Amino acid sequence: MYFTSPSNAPDCVQIICHSLYFCLKIADWKNARDSSIGNLGAADDLQNVILILTAVLYLTIVGRIQHFIKIYEDYGLLTELIAQSIYKVVPFLVIFLLWNCLFAMELYILKSNLSDVEGFKGIPTAIGYFFIAFENG
Repeated sequence: MYFTSPSNAPDCVQIICHSLYFCLKIADWKNARDSSIGNLGAADDLQNVILILTAVLYLTIVGRIQHFIKIYEDYGLLTELIAQSIYKVVPFLVIFLLWNCLFAMELYILKSNLSDVEGFKGIPTAIGYFFIAFENG
């Protein structure tokens, strides 16, 4: 039978988690509808449970993908190619981020684009200059 095989354990966990997720989303919808009454602590707890359940669902999906990678060589080759591509892009990203930091410092020293930086509400000025330099990069 399909569910008794150990290699199909991620599928079993996904079915259980999807069922729980569906039930909790229905309960969350009822809480949101009854939020005018004012029991917000229970709604926050329910949101945390839904968040944890979503994380478990993503981990089971990764587990299923890892199962495919182990068994089928074509998927293993695809994984190697993706990993090599990421390793080849890392030096470019490091240089790009350093270059972006350099221009952000120059913009800060020159006090350039101050109105654009102040447009970013709730973040530090340095990060705002980083975003401006990134937009211009």
